[in-house]
This record gives sequence, C-alpha cells and structure tokens, in this order.
Amino acid sequence: MNVKQDASLAAGPLSVEGAGGDLLASQPPRRWKKLEVQGDGELPGERSGAASVVYKDAIYVFGGYGGAGRLDDLFRYDIGR
Repeated sequence: MNVKQDASLAAGPLSVEGAGGDLLASQPPRRWKKLEVQGDGELPGERSGAASVVYKDAIYVFGGYGGAGRLDDLFRYDIGR
C-alpha cells in the first residue's frame, strides 16, 4: 500500500479469491473504491510480497511471489489523471 497526498493506494489482489490486477484507492473519510484500469496493457496476476512505490504520478509494482515461484515483472499504473 502507498500513500500519495491524502489518498491510500493498493494494487493487486487483496484476498485469496484472487481479484487480480485491481487498483483500489481510499481518500478521507477512508472509504475504499475500486478504480477502473484503462488501457490495453497486461495486468499483474495474483501475487504476494510484491514491492510497490508511488513516484510522481504513477504507482509501480515489482515482483513478488506467484503460483509458480518468484516473479520479476514490473507494472506501472498512471494515477495522475
């Protein structure tokens, strides 16, 4: 999870049901809502232990562990719009 200004951002599945590729945001008064991901790029699959960071107007998600082992992929969500 990352914080940008007053918003908290979370990427990826957040439950064992495997929501896969979701981007969620929470702003005061702290109610979570699912953001629509636009574009035709690949979405990250289910994973745990990924590293993420907010830099400028994007959230980056790197690696983690998937069903087949360690992952070394990188995904970028544009959150500036």
